[in-house]
Amino acid sequence: MTEPFLGLALGGGGARGAAHIGVLQELSKAEIQIDLIAGTSAGSIIGAMYAASNDPFWVESR
Repeated sequence: MTEPFLGLALGGGGARGAAHIGVLQELSKAEIQIDLIAGTSAGSIIGAMYAASNDPFWVESR
């Protein structure tokens, strides 16, 4: 990649990991594209679901 790209790291925190969904939704509304996503614990679950669908509203509905 010759252009800058954006990576997002999502942390753990049990039920607080659901807050990551709101962050992903706001990034989506602002049309900010995430090129790389990583996570640990709850963040890895949210990150994997987002990577599978690229739709934070779908992640929230699950």
